[in-house]
Amino acid sequence: MNNILINQNKKENIQRLAAQRQLYKTAKNILVLQIILTVPVTIFFSLLKLIPETAVGFNIAAFAAVYGILLALIDLFVFNHFINLHRTDAAKVQELFDCDVYEMDWNNVFVGKKPQQETVNTFARKYVDVPGSPLSDWYPIEIAQMPREMAILTCQKTNLYYDSSLRKKYKNLSILTASITFVLLLLISLSTHITLQSFIVQILAPFLPVFILTSKIIIDHSKAIKSASEFHQSLDSVVDPHNLPSIDRLRAVQDKIYCHRKDSPLIPDFFYDKKRANLETEMHENASVKKD
Repeated sequence: MNNILINQNKKENIQRLAAQRQLYKTAKNILVLQIILTVPVTIFFSLLKLIPETAVGFNIAAFAAVYGILLALIDLFVFNHFINLHRTDAAKVQELFDCDVYEMDWNNVFVGKKPQQETVNTFARKYVDVPGSPLSDWYPIEIAQMPREMAILTCQKTNLYYDSSLRKKYKNLSILTASITFVLLLLISLSTHITLQSFIVQILAPFLPVFILTSKIIIDHSKAIKSASEFHQSLDSVVDPHNLPSIDRLRAVQDKIYCHRKDSPLIPDFFYDKKRANLETEMHENASVKKD
């Protein structure tokens, strides 16, 4: 009925999946580094404040304040830049995979130029297989006997099954972590004589990168959750019980998927890995429902 299950396991498409995973992994590694430099290091400096200044030989509070301000600037102008760069490249490579698998035209106007083959080759070579998460059989086998148009639509929907619930949990964890960090900073600072200057130096300045990172996570993931919800509604409007969706309409859906991938904030792998099994089970169940 369709060639999706055959096309997805072609050598060039397996290579594209490897490249997009490695690109996302590189972006997520930068994100994890950003989180480590922001939260644990901030807490570490706060604990150092409990040591008398005479014992360490320098003003720990002032050093922590300068570190917080510099890190906030690095987050904004360095980390975020490279995260966005790799995320966009990954979205383009995955778009190339989907277009080839679906036998769908590439949208030069909306997506721009196709990713260079050198980029695909470079990142595919760096990829290391993840146990329990193979690159083969990317889309659910339940689509095997569906007409091509319905199979494409089902595959497009699977790209959203992993999204909203996971983002909500990650956003809540980020808020909890930032709150604990702020309370810890406050409690440690209260152990000394607090003045307006010491409040700024000992609490606000060190907390600045934590506040910026958490605010960005809350805003970006809230937008992604809303976007996914609206996307589900638009996908439902494509379904006509009497007619198959047209390729033109499916191409418009694919444009939205690319935009969602390119703009949606990342979730670290260590958080996603805990949820993978349940998410994949849900994906197959949903695909089976669509088949029926």
